[in-house]
Amino acid sequence: DVCSSDLSSTEDVAGAAINAVDTSFASGSTSEIMGQFEDNSITTTSGDARGGAVYLKDSVYTDIIGNFTNNSATASGTARGGALYLTGIDGDEIVISGSYNNNTATGGTNAMGGAIWANADLNISAKNLDGQSDLLFSGNKVVANGAESSNAIYMYRAASNTTERILKLTLESGTSITFDDGIDGNYRYNIRATGTSVANGSGMGEVVNINNTISNATISANKVILNLTGTDENRDIFNSAHASKYTALYAYNSEINLDNVFIKNAARSWKI
Repeated sequence: DVCSSDLSSTEDVAGAAINAVDTSFASGSTSEIMGQFEDNSITTTSGDARGGAVYLKDSVYTDIIGNFTNNSATASGTARGGALYLTGIDGDEIVISGSYNNNTATGGTNAMGGAIWANADLNISAKNLDGQSDLLFSGNKVVANGAESSNAIYMYRAASNTTERILKLTLESGTSITFDDGIDGNYRYNIRATGTSVANGSGMGEVVNINNTISNATISANKVILNLTGTDENRDIFNSAHASKYTALYAYNSEINLDNVFIKNAARSWKI
């Protein structure tokens, strides 16, 4: 089913299609959200906009299955999550199986997460199921004070939380995940890409393509082909804006391909 809705307000607004706060279910009830979310929008002239399509806070929903396309969150100040806003979630992580394209968060300085804003651990899961095998994040963006930047996911954690956030990329046999958009976070977080086949240089196996800036993250690859590709316009695949935030890459039984890439922090940069 396709979910599409619009919400406008002069106050805080959240989740045009689904707004789930403090939810609980009887034993045996589903924890899944499933559907195609297209053209959902939330707009506020004075309040905060959170989650253009889906807003989850302190919710038992742990699996989000489906594609999110052309969703938006718009505010004059805080806008977070053009498609999804996730916070205070029960359990270890939120599992996301689907593609996210052309979602937008538009606001002031606090505009974050073109597709997803998460105060939670995430697991982007590519599965051998129809519509879930080759996941794509493309065309997602943040517009902050009129300045546009490419961004798919913003990983947030409070200063009082010393445990680094985890963004898993989990791939079943023969699947792929592609990021044409950037990933960012306010503190360092960990990206962990895990496949099923030991990469041996044959080009066969599960594939992760990163074609944009990854900021403030440590990346580990295990049994995947990891392609990091920059363009003349955007080569800062690894970027750390501050000396206290850094990027690192670890590989285990994996194939790593780097093309036209800058690796930089606040003090220096290297081109590969």
